[in-house]
Amino acid sequence: MEQHRNTDEKRQLFAELDTLKQQIRDLKNSLNTLNKEKESWFEKKSQLSGSIKNNLTLLKDAREKRDALTNEVKALKAQREGANKTIKDDIATFKSLAVEKKKRIDKSNKKGPGQLKQEIAHLETRLETDVMSFEKEKELTKQVKLLKKELGEHQEIDQFFDASKKVNVHIKEAKHHSEDIHKQIQSKAAESQRLHEALITASKELDALKPRLKEAIAKCDDFKKQFKDANDQLKTKLKDMFELREKLGHFSLADEERKRMSDAQLLAQKGQEVEEKIKQRKKLTTEDLLLFQAKKHKD
Repeated sequence: MEQHRNTDEKRQLFAELDTLKQQIRDLKNSLNTLNKEKESWFEKKSQLSGSIKNNLTLLKDAREKRDALTNEVKALKAQREGANKTIKDDIATFKSLAVEKKKRIDKSNKKGPGQLKQEIAHLETRLETDVMSFEKEKELTKQVKLLKKELGEHQEIDQFFDASKKVNVHIKEAKHHSEDIHKQIQSKAAESQRLHEALITASKELDALKPRLKEAIAKCDDFKKQFKDANDQLKTKLKDMFELREKLGHFSLADEERKRMSDAQLLAQKGQEVEEKIKQRKKLTTEDLLLFQAKKHKD
């Protein structure tokens, strides 16, 4: 009865062992799958984190360059305003010189500076060499003074021409400088606008990456937890299997002991039968001889 009960218990333990083995196999498969998922999401998280970091660096650099260009454009616009003011002032000066020059030209006679100089030289020579009355000398001296005055006015007109020419050259230089500044403004403004648009694009990409990184972190943490839970379950199942095998090991030892005792009893019984045959002088079989020798050896 006890042996039958032990057999049932042993059968139940083997069934539990089979179940545990299957559960352990399932857990190991699950761990492999979870580990692949965990590593996959960890790689995604690393890639997204790297992309966000690179994007932030690009944004910072682009923003600094754009701001620097914006400041340069402001400074250039101030220079252009100064150049344009200079042009405006020079144009006003040029117009004023033109008015004054016209006034003096209108007041002067048609004689040129060369002719006036000749007449002055001629009259001065006469005053020095000719014998003339006081009234005549006075008249010629007056003419010389008038001619010299006219020559002085011509010299003033020449000065106005020279001044107008210088102002005109300055106006052209200022206009050329203003145009150069304007080209620089257009170039830097275009580059600043390009960087600004790149900033908007990068910002949108960054906004799109952030929720993806958040999801990757959540998935990574979730699979890490699932992996840990499954690994803990596996450890428990392995421990249970070890304990179950120990129980089955005890059953095996008990079965061996029972078999050993049963064989000893059978041998003793057969030995008695052989001894009876010997006493009764009956013929012994080969099996009887072997049993008798085994019993004798055992004794």
